[in-house]
Amino acid sequence: MENKKKVIRSVVNVGPKVTNQQAEMLMEKFSKEECKAALFAISGIKAPGPNGYSSYFFQDNWELIGNELYEAVESFLSSGRILKEIHSTVLTLIPKVKCPNTVKDFRPIACCNVVYKVATKMICSRLKNILPSLIAQNQSGFVKGRLIAHNVMICQYLIRHYGRKNARANCMIKLDLKKAYDTVEWDFIEEMMEALQFPSQFVKLVMNCVRTPKFSLMFNRTLHGFFESKRGLRQGDPLSPLLFVLGMEYLSRIMQRIGSKEDFQFHERCEGIKLNHLSFADDVLLFSKGDFKSFYLMLQGLKLFLISSDMSGFCRHNAPFRYLGVPICGKRISRKDCKELAEKMTSRTKTWSTRNLSFAGRAVLVNSILMTIHSYWSQIMILPEKIVNEIEAIFRAFLWKGEH
Repeated sequence: MENKKKVIRSVVNVGPKVTNQQAEMLMEKFSKEECKAALFAISGIKAPGPNGYSSYFFQDNWELIGNELYEAVESFLSSGRILKEIHSTVLTLIPKVKCPNTVKDFRPIACCNVVYKVATKMICSRLKNILPSLIAQNQSGFVKGRLIAHNVMICQYLIRHYGRKNARANCMIKLDLKKAYDTVEWDFIEEMMEALQFPSQFVKLVMNCVRTPKFSLMFNRTLHGFFESKRGLRQGDPLSPLLFVLGMEYLSRIMQRIGSKEDFQFHERCEGIKLNHLSFADDVLLFSKGDFKSFYLMLQGLKLFLISSDMSGFCRHNAPFRYLGVPICGKRISRKDCKELAEKMTSRTKTWSTRNLSFAGRAVLVNSILMTIHSYWSQIMILPEKIVNEIEAIFRAFLWKGEH
């Protein structure tokens, strides 16, 4: 954007920044043990990068190539220079809907080379240790020790009295940051890290990872093109979630500053803890009293965030709406609201029932996948009895008969 402003330091200064001790920890020389730990933390079934080598190859041959791998990774981490062959990336398009018709219906996943992933995982292992002290408690995504369920339960608690008679006027805004990873400005990420007082050499190293990759598009099992990007973070790069959370911290600090203004009035039950927003990565909820001044101040905060990051967008919506995969409703949750849960399980069992699975195999799928889907919903809300009975029937039919 032509009128894009730099990150406003006075906004960032309302929260904590990187301490001298944390800066020293970030700049310590990486060890061979850290390299090995990063390599073995990469799942062997992950899609390989352009060179075709998966992490299994490096893990199985660690005794032979461990020293060479460490030297290659350490050279990049200390100098900031990386070979384009190592940093080349394959973009694979994953459908987000059953019948994709447009480019927007696909999610671009970056398949990076293992050597690059090892290097960025070593950076992430240190960055993760300081994020809890930098990132506001409102953000629960990709921060060690924080759970997605907390945000959903708080949201459900706040909306509980919506629609009741004599209820106080409140405002809730759910942001839809479309293609947030793909549209975030690189300069914004760099400016935010500088404002948080990350060491300049560390910032340079991280931004080199972000700015220098070359992409090829995987289409019908064939690679096409070799091009650069101008903005955005790669989904598939271990660094991307942490950098995105650092960028979203700017919105948190803007909202924190707005909450301190005299004209701003908090949402009912939020004034005591000064809560006016919740975030899980790019899923954002804003809260205030239902008056014009408070609503206007929040919109001004969003405008300021847009100017710096080039991310924004929201639309009018009625309850119930979905937040982090769960329906949010002011009334008691109904069977209709939970219909998707049963449909999701039925679609899984339909696929599995076409395979010749043993009883033990079906039991593993029920316990490891179906029960996981069910437990995510049930730990947050009390499911209607009818939907619980329907889910149990799906479990029994698949477990004992292999039917859907």
